[in-house]
Amino acid sequence: MSHSSNLLDSLPCLDFETLRNQRIDSWKRIADEAHNKFVIFGAGELGMKVLKSLLANGLRPLAFIDNNATLNQTTPEKISILHPDVALERLGPDVLVLLSVYNTFKPRDQLKSLGFNRVIHCAIMFAGMPDVALPYVCLDDTDVVFQSREQVQEAFELMADEASKELFVAQIRYRLFMDFDNVLRPQTTEMRMSEYFPSDLYRFLEDEVLVDCGAYSGDTVNRFLSLRREKFKKIYAFEPDTKNYALLQEYVKKLPQNINKKIETLNQGVGNVAGLVQFHSDGTVRSLASKKGSDVITIVRLDEAMSYAMPTLIKMDIEGGEIDALHGCKEIISFHKPVLAICVYHKSQHLWSVPLLIRNLCEDYRIYLRAHAEDCWDVTCYAVPRTRVIS
Repeated sequence: MSHSSNLLDSLPCLDFETLRNQRIDSWKRIADEAHNKFVIFGAGELGMKVLKSLLANGLRPLAFIDNNATLNQTTPEKISILHPDVALERLGPDVLVLLSVYNTFKPRDQLKSLGFNRVIHCAIMFAGMPDVALPYVCLDDTDVVFQSREQVQEAFELMADEASKELFVAQIRYRLFMDFDNVLRPQTTEMRMSEYFPSDLYRFLEDEVLVDCGAYSGDTVNRFLSLRREKFKKIYAFEPDTKNYALLQEYVKKLPQNINKKIETLNQGVGNVAGLVQFHSDGTVRSLASKKGSDVITIVRLDEAMSYAMPTLIKMDIEGGEIDALHGCKEIISFHKPVLAICVYHKSQHLWSVPLLIRNLCEDYRIYLRAHAEDCWDVTCYAVPRTRVIS
């Protein structure tokens, strides 16, 4: 029996409450050893999430550290943003640094090479403050995995190759134990750029019809065109954020006419129920449907909106809406069997619930898992019909 099987088979025997308390105690010990003197590396969206969690727990960081900082910058909470060199000089090497950026390998090495002695991933803090910090994207409380352990095992068994199985287990260990050994490592440029279009998993078609759900400003379309050039039939690019959509339109208009005439942009979201929903548009990759959103957008079901298109490749990166969107194209999946490239890192349970849903919608798929960034970011589930698998 492999190490992977041993880990998953052991989950029913573990006590999630004990593990939860261990994660809380580990964070408390780390914080106590640092005398509650924190700094946050990264003053972006994730850094602000860390700040909010700390303040909610009665803790106030000494400063932010950011490579783009100037000495005169502060946050709305009047917390200084310092360059790493300045922070080291002012605060000393033993201040606790919470890494609060995506893809942490390089900044971790940078900070340690400068002389900071205490550098930890913010996920450890999140796990140590579950009541105020979780859930956050792929991170959640331990009971989420334990309550789904049968589905976790079932999804693991769907993985079609050893690389997928190893990654699946590494992601489970990351969620449970904050085990970074197999996920905290730099991804090659080739692996990053192959996201949604890995050359070793499925065959491209000369008449490929790509449905890009969450097209952002055109980055996925650009990557597709760099691989396929003019060798495709059609691209349908869905982007609900009005700011992103304007950038997407601008990008497509600048393409050669023989290319842009085959690309249709749609200022819509995708889901399982067609209609209007509130939406938070901020012109970033984190735009999403939200009851607090100030915009109203149109949601369509792909089974209805794309009934005439016969998609051969569907990509979804829609900030946690992937399950609904898959239900909304179950007929396309069942009858046309397009290749599916579905992000599974926006919610912890998507790691196993997305593969299981795809299998239930159509059994004629081989399921793969690939990571295109560090930690839990950009983990994608690929469902490939058997006729397009690269053997």
